[in-house]
Amino acid sequence: MSRAKKPAEKRDILTYRNGEIEVVLHGAMFRCTGCGKLRPGSEVGLRMLRGKIRNQPQCVRCRSRGR
Repeated sequence: MSRAKKPAEKRDILTYRNGEIEVVLHGAMFRCTGCGKLRPGSEVGLRMLRGKIRNQPQCVRCRSRGR
């Protein structure tokens, strides 16, 4: 009895590079403070603040609309 394998889910990959630091997040989800929706990491983004890597508070769509 053989079982068919389910196709692997496509996971969102977010990569952030700053000098010598490289951070790779697989399947990271963040909640946008503008629209309140759960977004993949590639739609939110990362930034460096005082030596710590943080996620952007708003998704790309909300930042482009100026919310």
